[in-house]
Amino acid sequence: MKDKKLFSYKEALEQPHWIRSIAKIYTFSSAVKFSRFVYFTILALVFFLLIRMMRFIPLNYNIMLTVFSSWVVAGILEDLKVDGRPFAFYFKDYLVYYFTYGRKERQIYINKGKVYQRHDLEGEDN
Repeated sequence: MKDKKLFSYKEALEQPHWIRSIAKIYTFSSAVKFSRFVYFTILALVFFLLIRMMRFIPLNYNIMLTVFSSWVVAGILEDLKVDGRPFAFYFKDYLVYYFTYGRKERQIYINKGKVYQRHDLEGEDN
């Protein structure tokens, strides 16, 4: 029997989706990654609410700051890879880890992937 050659789809599936126009209303001079729009939308909502809490900033400046800062930060995050994964997946995994184990740092410790209960006595110097 002949050896079959295996093909990995990983590289093909990791290719970004590019956008050239938005609903035939606006056309970009160069294509923009779809992930940048996703990051931009999420960050714009968060930044708008955070800046809106500062009552001394008028609404029109709030909108300008939100759009500009969201677009810049989204541009940084779109290509950021932590441990070989996109930032969004890394951040999600970190939040899951923190809420599962991080808040229990006084009761447990983790060594080489195993979870151990702490048996330290209160008041004893380590």
